[in-house]
Amino acid sequence: MAIKISGSTIIDDSRQLVNVGVSTVSALNVSGNINANGNIIGDNATNISGINSVTANALYGNGINFVCEITSKISGITVKDEGSTVGTPSGIGTVNFVGPGVTATGSGVDATVTIPGFAPDADQNLFAGTNAGSNLDGSSGCFNLFLGSCAEPNLKDEHGLNLNFSEAKATMKADATMEVSLYNPNNKRVDSVAYFIDDVRFAATADGNASIRIADGKVGQRTILARVYSGEDRFVTQKNITVLAAKAPKAYSYEILETYPHDTKAFTQGIEFVGDTLYESTGQYGESTLRKVDYKSGTVVNSIALPGNQFGEGLTIKDNKIYQLTWQRGIGLIYDLDSMEKLDFFNYGDSRQGWGLCNDGKKIYKSDGSSRIWILNPETLMEEDYIEVYTHSAKIDNINELEFVDGKIYANVWQRDAIAIINPATGAVEGVINTRTLKDQVAQASEDNVLNGIAYKGEPNTLYLTGKRWEKLFKVAIAELQ
Repeated sequence: MAIKISGSTIIDDSRQLVNVGVSTVSALNVSGNINANGNIIGDNATNISGINSVTANALYGNGINFVCEITSKISGITVKDEGSTVGTPSGIGTVNFVGPGVTATGSGVDATVTIPGFAPDADQNLFAGTNAGSNLDGSSGCFNLFLGSCAEPNLKDEHGLNLNFSEAKATMKADATMEVSLYNPNNKRVDSVAYFIDDVRFAATADGNASIRIADGKVGQRTILARVYSGEDRFVTQKNITVLAAKAPKAYSYEILETYPHDTKAFTQGIEFVGDTLYESTGQYGESTLRKVDYKSGTVVNSIALPGNQFGEGLTIKDNKIYQLTWQRGIGLIYDLDSMEKLDFFNYGDSRQGWGLCNDGKKIYKSDGSSRIWILNPETLMEEDYIEVYTHSAKIDNINELEFVDGKIYANVWQRDAIAIINPATGAVEGVINTRTLKDQVAQASEDNVLNGIAYKGEPNTLYLTGKRWEKLFKVAIAELQ
């Protein structure tokens, strides 16, 4: 790999410049996409910006400043003066990492520099990355270390650049590859292009051509962003692509094993077992409740009414607390499991409504009636991320009641006689249970009174299903169609 500094000097990392490593800079401002393996050496007034991918064993020198542009994983940083031949070292002085909300300094021989929010790990590289070498063009700029942004004086909005994709409608399967190229109708000078998928850098090229691979397997709408370097100017252009599940979902059927009575006044929004006790959330304004139920007899053991302006939705139980959603009030309610006394509430974030809840023992998953399932922090209940639910051919909207079963999310899809089996890490639909004939077993089934209750009791391949105002709760066996 060759590194070009200030448009003139070419450094080959195999030459071990000044007997120490890849990048040696002194009293110099360097900007661009840096890819290097080895040690970073510097002296007073050294500024390195546009950090891209640096695998460094140590930092050598004094007064090195890193102003970072892109999302980088930083950990296990050790700064040293031993072995440096850049002047006569008198201790490290200061090494600075600068980005929005991030400051970190370290000084002294063998000092360890840590970044707030990152756990140092001696086995990690300085900046984790995988891309080939690129240019250091000598220009200056303001850069972003994490997902935020800071002002870039040379960032140009009017550029005419765009992205082209090799696949029709910019759609690809999660296990496939799609080519991206830079459309440059005005023949602007292009020194290098860095590509990102949802803020994670995946390629750097000189000609603007790259291959998109979905490393994390996540399906749905993904944003491809190109950061184009042209002399001292920088251009950004982006487009969305659609990632579909790699395979068609498996088909499953059901067999009714047992039937239990269910309250026809219960507009069921969610059910969940704790041992042999069934907890149920019901909806409708002025009728919404949280219930504890003897599922075999259908007897309501305890019931807590919600205020008349709250429409109850899904629920889940974790760490002896019940979490219950409301539909459009933008809040969830927290109860003590044993007493069912209300303890607190939590606010929704970007999710538009409350529909379904489940948990895997650590994370809490929340649906909002769209194709998204939000992942909540179990301590703060803040929305930290989301997955989008897609099959091999389409997006699935109206994700409703949720249940976590053997590592998968089982989801009712509102107004459809089916249960989707979803990979919680990727959003891919891996299976579909056809429940079309189940509503024929109940008298109250209608357009509004649909299947909307899934509970798992730990029995292999067995679920408990009911619907809104249904008079029955069904214990069913699930089997894959051959």
